[in-house]
Amino acid sequence: MLGLSVTLACAVEATAAEGIDPGVLVGGDSQCPTPAAVWQNLAPLVPGDVLLDRLRVTRGAGPPVQVFDLGSSFLVIAAHRVREYPEPARACAERARFAAVFIAIATGADPASAGAAVATNIPPVVAPVALPPAAPPQPRLRLEVGATATAGLGGGAPTVAPGVAVRAGFGQSRLVPVAAVAFAGPANGSVGGVDTRQWQGTADLDLRAGLPPLGAARPYFELGAVVEVLIERPTNLSTAASRASYAVGPRAAAGVRLGSAHSWSPFVSVHGAWFPGAPKQFALPAGDLGRTASWNLGATGGVSWGLR
Repeated sequence: MLGLSVTLACAVEATAAEGIDPGVLVGGDSQCPTPAAVWQNLAPLVPGDVLLDRLRVTRGAGPPVQVFDLGSSFLVIAAHRVREYPEPARACAERARFAAVFIAIATGADPASAGAAVATNIPPVVAPVALPPAAPPQPRLRLEVGATATAGLGGGAPTVAPGVAVRAGFGQSRLVPVAAVAFAGPANGSVGGVDTRQWQGTADLDLRAGLPPLGAARPYFELGAVVEVLIERPTNLSTAASRASYAVGPRAAAGVRLGSAHSWSPFVSVHGAWFPGAPKQFALPAGDLGRTASWNLGATGGVSWGLR
């Protein structure tokens, strides 16, 4: 490094002694590298008078060598040749050396000359740039199938029932519509002293918002509306007639899908629905049994497929 500094200093002094103004040869508004830094690296490679001759510098004309800083790259123009170098690290000293080598080659420098020995420590002019891998396209349709468990609260004794659920999300943005159907049952409960067996079917329509990834996990949140259909049958009455009823209410869910290199990935979610107008239950000969459950809470786990 000390020898290189001495060589550069001697070259600049020699050029000054020749009466050559470096600004006549190298110009441009670049700040990384600056024209002065490019000149310091260029002077040991090609003598100033040789550059004047090869570049055919005329009085009053602008510098024949121009250097421009483009942010993540820089541009060098010399002897009617143009070269842009990608260099996102903005290492100005390295940029200056790259530019000097290009100018020397563009002006016909002889690698075997004594001055070209300084260039042996300079990296190759053309450097490969590692591009980040392209992100895989998002699926246009995401299909989820899973096992679910639901609990009914707020209408007699709490009930718990297993079931299955199928959901489909449409679109590639962070906010997509989701449609789903689920079936659960049977759930054995008791209300007003009457034992019941209940089957539940639901259909919901939601908007799913994707949240920022947490490592390999892809969390999301859903908000929408659900329609519930209940079929109940008393089990300890002399008249065992099944009755169907329905209710509508808001629904919310939160879930997480685990990243996978395949088109499928596991997921798990928790969800809840509220039915402010839960229907009444009635059975003969007991009569009015009160309202069905106004809260429906549950959890679902299964597999998600992304279809492109």
